Amino acid sequence: MIKKYQIFISSTYTDLIEERATLIKACLDFEHIPVGMEMFVAGNQAQWEVIEQQIEQVDYFVSLVAHRYGSRPDKNLPSYTEMEYDYATSKGIPVMGLVINPDTNWNPNSMDKEPEDLEALQKFKAKIKTKMIMEWEDKKDIAKNFTLSLNKLIQTSPRPGWERCSGSSLTQSRAHHYWLGRDIVKTAFNLVRGDKPQSIQHSLFQAIYHMKQLNLEHLPACDQLQILIDKIENKYLSNFPESARKNMSSDLIRYGSNIGSFLNGREPDYKNGKDDNPYPE
Repeated sequence: MIKKYQIFISSTYTDLIEERATLIKACLDFEHIPVGMEMFVAGNQAQWEVIEQQIEQVDYFVSLVAHRYGSRPDKNLPSYTEMEYDYATSKGIPVMGLVINPDTNWNPNSMDKEPEDLEALQKFKAKIKTKMIMEWEDKKDIAKNFTLSLNKLIQTSPRPGWERCSGSSLTQSRAHHYWLGRDIVKTAFNLVRGDKPQSIQHSLFQAIYHMKQLNLEHLPACDQLQILIDKIENKYLSNFPESARKNMSSDLIRYGSNIGSFLNGREPDYKNGKDDNPYPE
């Protein structure tokens, strides 16, 4: 049976916006669920705890690195990207590295200049190279090398993931949770990328369908999807401010990825507080 996996995508952000988008799309193209910084607020301790929880729940971890080390919670601590990598390896999560070829032309404004950051970045890259690594020069390389690395990791380090099968109501529930999470994340990705309304609308309707199958259409996540459908149907999307798009996209990615935590093989216990509720009231 074909399995689907949750994959944590770790990188710096402002220098790798397009490269992250390429990586997220490659993940979605194979119908896996990407998890990453879009749902977190950097520098917040409570959010770091959420990051730890998300890393613990994923199947694989990918570190995308160029010429920036990244922000640090404290000048004496590693960057958030290195902390994420270290935490994943400490939990036994299979990791892969996608590191820029040092000879690739790169915007000087997107490169570290401080000696301490340059030294830390080189040490971090050396650490990543002790595990599976592939170099990249452009976005095509990222998509291709991610696919190759993931396939190899799946073969050498199999993970639980999720697989479609028929039978029990639990399996049907898991199926709807999986597709719901995937379609919400895909909607968010299409939204922030500025895709055509028809593309966004398709994944929106799919997400709404799975929400209705789970009797969740009364919850806030579904309300946001319906608002977006109304905007598209009334041709308001062109007037939808970019900041509002990004805010809604971040919310949708958080909902979708938290829903994906259901794929750990058991029913989530939201009512008794044993799991993070992906549908906050």
